[in-house]
Amino acid sequence: MDTTKKIEIDADVHISDDDLALAKEIVMEAIRNVSTCYWADIHDENNGRVSLKAVSAAISSLIKQRVIRQKEDDIEHDWEYRFV
Repeated sequence: MDTTKKIEIDADVHISDDDLALAKEIVMEAIRNVSTCYWADIHDENNGRVSLKAVSAAISSLIKQRVIRQKEDDIEHDWEYRFV
């Protein structure tokens, strides 16, 4: 399978300010619901409302803004997200 075109298409995807803002709300709501959440919780909360790229950008932005923190969970072997 040639993934070159897929990578080029993904690289060109623009995330609108509205999608980024919604994605941030989705991430924060997922954390509020369970206090410590994982990617699966965020994915479930998103339910296809915004792209996964927007969710990833929102997580990165919230970490840089020191709103949430990311830590590797030793038991789940997954990233854990919580409010700072």
